[in-house]
Amino acid sequence: MVALALSLAAITACSASNQSQTVGTERVLNSKEYVELYKQIAASFPEELPPGVTLPDEPPHMDGNIGDGNAGAAAYFFWNCSWEDVYLSSQDPAAQATAMRNMRKFQLTDWALAHYSDPDGIWDKALDAAELGDLTQLRGWYDSDCGYYREVEGK
Repeated sequence: MVALALSLAAITACSASNQSQTVGTERVLNSKEYVELYKQIAASFPEELPPGVTLPDEPPHMDGNIGDGNAGAAAYFFWNCSWEDVYLSSQDPAAQATAMRNMRKFQLTDWALAHYSDPDGIWDKALDAAELGDLTQLRGWYDSDCGYYREVEGK
């Protein structure tokens, strides 16, 4: 997940223009367009969230020219972090099973299929380890990659 965060930074392009443009296959947005696209994604977000959790009204703040994949990343990272939180904090086996089912869907989401690459299967290996009781990698990702989720949820 840390590598994913770094790759998201790489799709943020720099330019003096405030107009949408394309860099490679990524459309570049200004901050206002990024927020608008996030709101569209959040309004029709197809994935189940844990009870009591909703996507925030606004994505994390970003300035400059922003790759359009970042709007979806904001929603999908929040969603995934919410399930990581359930898995790491719940003692209820049914809640943990639901969390694991949702975390395993991450790579199959439309956003991940377009923007996520894990040729070595690191995500699945970490989830396999978590199911066997080794939460080290999952906890590390939650601690390093879920700051916005923790901020919004007060954790």
